[in-house]
Amino acid sequence: MTRSEVQKILDAARQLDPSFALFGAKKHQYRLRPPLAPALIHEIETRHGLELPEDYVYFLTEIGDGGAGPDYGIDSFAWQFRETGQKWLPRFWAALGQPFEPRPMEPEEVEEYSIVTREGYEKEPSRYFIQEVPEEEDWSRGVLTLGTHGCQWDFTLVLTGPHRGRVFDTDNEGGYGLAAESFTAYYEAWLSRISDPQYVKRQVEFWQNLGRERKKGDVQ
Repeated sequence: MTRSEVQKILDAARQLDPSFALFGAKKHQYRLRPPLAPALIHEIETRHGLELPEDYVYFLTEIGDGGAGPDYGIDSFAWQFRETGQKWLPRFWAALGQPFEPRPMEPEEVEEYSIVTREGYEKEPSRYFIQEVPEEEDWSRGVLTLGTHGCQWDFTLVLTGPHRGRVFDTDNEGGYGLAAESFTAYYEAWLSRISDPQYVKRQVEFWQNLGRERKKGDVQ
């Protein structure tokens, strides 16, 4: 996967969706941010005691520092480590290097977490976990937020522990659902979907129709 290969797929999708009708597309507009210098990533890793998965580092240095991706896109890695003076940031950064040690979700807990449905859990219960943190500020323990699905659902990359390198969907309650075995697998699955012209056309039609229905409701 090279930047030019990814950009070719994005350009084709943009031609089919020029008004950015697909969910989240108005934010990323099928564009990639410029790649990061390896030295910058190494400096951030050293400063905060982190070791990013190799395929994610490749993406940042060869493809781009985020941009086009699932739903609202991939967040900028560098942006998450900018100095803003906010008091909670040092704790957020420190938590990233702590162990990600979720426990398996139990059947009786499914209704407590919005990341999972009863049907999904019963189909593959081993995909679902719960991470309990001592303080709300430690929510980033061992996981880096890659982007958001909207509302209270994000997708995250595990940086530490036995799940290191995997991508999980998560909710505000601390529930986690395995989405992919690696960042590359997660991103390439999205690229595969938007590489299909029929898929993009169906999605464009769906979201455009939904938008029209919402406008009708507002008028009424």
